Amino acid sequence: MSDQPRRRWFQFHLSTILLSTLVLAVFMGLNLRPTRFGDDDAYHARKYGWPLTVCIIENVKARVGYESETHFPTNRDALVIDIEVLLIALCLVAGLNEWRIRRKRR
Repeated sequence: MSDQPRRRWFQFHLSTILLSTLVLAVFMGLNLRPTRFGDDDAYHARKYGWPLTVCIIENVKARVGYESETHFPTNRDALVIDIEVLLIALCLVAGLNEWRIRRKRR
């Protein structure tokens, strides 16, 4: 019998938590970074979301200098898909890292 107690399935290594945090930070950065389009002086817009666009904000500048900002409703289907992609990536990273660590210890 081995001297070390068997690790429970829900206990993660520190490196797994750090890699998962890094993946989460990358996804947050991709989703919160605006993608600008429309180079006209009177019109430009920003899109938020990755891999699908969740929110679009338009800025329209009139000739007299009045600027209006329009917030389009959040695309909930795209938001759900973005969250699913994040969860799949987190599970893959955590699962592969734990598998690699536990395989080395055998």
